[in-house]
Amino acid sequence: MCIRDRAKLGGTGRRMVQSGRVIALGGTAVGSVLLVADLGRPERFWHMLRVFRPSSPMNVGSWVLAGFGTASAGAAVLGRSRSRQLRFLGDAAGLTAGVLGLPMAGYTGVLLGATAQPAWWHARRWLPRLFVASAASAGAGALELIPMSPAEERAVRTFAIGARAADLVVVKAMTRDLADHPEVADAYEAGRAGRRMKAAEALTACALAASVASIKVRALRPLAGTLGLAGSLATRLAVTDAGASSTQPV
Repeated sequence: MCIRDRAKLGGTGRRMVQSGRVIALGGTAVGSVLLVADLGRPERFWHMLRVFRPSSPMNVGSWVLAGFGTASAGAAVLGRSRSRQLRFLGDAAGLTAGVLGLPMAGYTGVLLGATAQPAWWHARRWLPRLFVASAASAGAGALELIPMSPAEERAVRTFAIGARAADLVVVKAMTRDLADHPEVADAYEAGRAGRRMKAAEALTACALAASVASIKVRALRPLAGTLGLAGSLATRLAVTDAGASSTQPV
């Protein structure tokens, strides 16, 4: 967050920033556990960090996760310090986490697009964008569940509306692009993946509407946040199901 924006938010803006840092740290902790579980053995994650291989999405993702997690922890912990020097270090760590946040949000889509699963490979241009937009919607949703000042609410609401609109646009663009490959498009439109993708779109659209309506009715903020989180989860489950179903024999 730039100095000008923080000045507009006033002293309470610090609370919003700190809440975002704690959410980022919590998400990183969960993501790290899931990554280690996916690798099978914990030491494999550390082996990833012994080398840096730009040609390997998994290797780059491991480095991004390690850097983002370290920076998020530093920002969340040092940002609460009473020492100005330590708070400065916390802000520097928060800036680093912010820079790494974009590849952190999208690298899973890159990783899926690098596989041989038809539904993922043909959508490789769109999955990183979809995951970034969906992650932004979820992040905004988590912040919408936290009581904030009116100035903080406006900042979060603007971010949420932009993220959810982008999410819906990317889904439509991906669907249109996949129309040239009917068997792949069917993987996202039929069966459990199709139902979850439709649910994800509906939830995200409703979250967008609730965020807009919360301009007048503040009580709708928690509803918008809950719908946004649910829509983001449904999106990821739909993409996972589509990849699995696209490999099944017709």
